[in-house]
Amino acid sequence: EGIEARRFLASLDLTDRATLLAVTTPKVDHRLTAIGAHYQNVARLLNPGVLDDSLFGAYYDMVPRVWKELQPIAALLREQTGAAIWIDFEYLAYRERKQRILAKLFRRYPVDFVNAAGLGDAIAAAAGSNKT
Repeated sequence: EGIEARRFLASLDLTDRATLLAVTTPKVDHRLTAIGAHYQNVARLLNPGVLDDSLFGAYYDMVPRVWKELQPIAALLREQTGAAIWIDFEYLAYRERKQRILAKLFRRYPVDFVNAAGLGDAIAAAAGSNKT
């Protein structure tokens, strides 16, 4: 179900107002709310340190991209309700962008291993190119 929801999200251009309204009227498509709720719940536990960053490090790679995709829905819902919809999710994306948590997690690997695994470019990208 989660994979289907992510595929559905990837198929949408939510910068297009007509598409945005189509998936939010009269209510938000359940697949999109499921994704948002999942990341909100995980972020609510990662942000204050309840969950260990190193165990859930993959989220620091996914969250900025998924937030960028879902942000138009959050903005619309915030406008309609006045509530801070998915605020922890957004804050986790912000933290990754500002603090480069994923890059810090990658530093635990020895350079010779990183080079042998061919991961140098991926780690360099995590260290400096997450733009959200």
